[in-house]
Amino acid sequence: MDCGANDTACQIMVWVTENELATGLVTKFAGQLGVTANGIIGTIGELLTAHGEKLIGIGGFVFGIWRWFKYREQILHKRLQEYLRESDKRLINGQNYVLEAMRRPGPGQLFQDPLFIGLALRSVLRERNWDRSPIAATVERSADLQLADARTSIERRIEAADATIASLRQQLATTHILRGAVAASSAKRVPSRAIERNNAALSFFRSVLQIPGQQQNLLAKEFEAHQLRKLGFSTQALRAYSELEALASSISDERKQLLTIARAKRYRAETLQWQASTLSEAGKRIFSGTASANTLMSPQVGESALRIRSQFAPFQNWDLLEQGDMQFLAAFIARNLTFFPREAESLNDAATSYDGVISGLSERTLWRPRAEKQLLAMAHAGRERVTQAQQGEYDVAWLAPSN
Repeated sequence: MDCGANDTACQIMVWVTENELATGLVTKFAGQLGVTANGIIGTIGELLTAHGEKLIGIGGFVFGIWRWFKYREQILHKRLQEYLRESDKRLINGQNYVLEAMRRPGPGQLFQDPLFIGLALRSVLRERNWDRSPIAATVERSADLQLADARTSIERRIEAADATIASLRQQLATTHILRGAVAASSAKRVPSRAIERNNAALSFFRSVLQIPGQQQNLLAKEFEAHQLRKLGFSTQALRAYSELEALASSISDERKQLLTIARAKRYRAETLQWQASTLSEAGKRIFSGTASANTLMSPQVGESALRIRSQFAPFQNWDLLEQGDMQFLAAFIARNLTFFPREAESLNDAATSYDGVISGLSERTLWRPRAEKQLLAMAHAGRERVTQAQQGEYDVAWLAPSN
């Protein structure tokens, strides 16, 4: 570890302990001082003469431990604060010296009087070592050049500091998102604590949106909407999905922008279709048709999710799976509106998408990454849902907010 910028004792000790010649000279000098002395001083001198280098070595070891403790990474921020306090103190002192050489205008002193007293100012600048620029003809010019360089250096450091702060805020946002994902996942594994864990996840995702510079974090906004939907706050979830759609319009990448907007529309349609349902006395959920959901999903509507996505086809892997899910949802919405030909067409499209995912992963059979295994399992599940729907039985649990 290095010493602090103004830690002279530390720097001297480093020089002595890490320089063999210096160690020998210090030992020899200390020993010679004690040779002619009597009593305790003489005893110490003899001890240094015989064992000086070993003692310095032990001292260097102890000093190394102390130096590690003082300058270790965990407290570098403390050392930085100390350095900044010292720098600020020197700056304020320098400013005060200059202020003492200033004549301020006031009620009894007009502005036409000189603001700076030339000789006094030059004296102050020389005392503060501001006349060391070799290319400046006067001390004032030297000070001006040094201050201009200092300004440039400070501006660069501010830019670096701003970049560091932005990076730290992004890392903080990531920790909140990951904690929220863990909480939401644990809600499924422990049903008795589902509400508690889903509320915790919602809190984590909302915390991201409170971090400066993260108010437009698309992932956090989407997860916030999902959690609201899981907790049964359908109206708030619809508003959050609409906010997600609005935020997506600021994405510079057109493909990512439009696919995000399409995804927000898809979840709005799911939420609206779920709202248009009731439970029968037998506990069976009965769905009614909803034109609003149909407008968001129907491939015949100009600004629907499927129409937006059509310009980026063909899809692969996860994008193709999402396409199949959207087509399945469109079929279910069409069925509830008794648009049976459109329902059959959407179910066929969904089957084609799921089959495309399955066939695209069929080449690799001996070993698959975990993500591919999950993708393949979800594609097979989607294909099974389509088969059941074509026989008149929809898996409405798949549309439940808790999924």
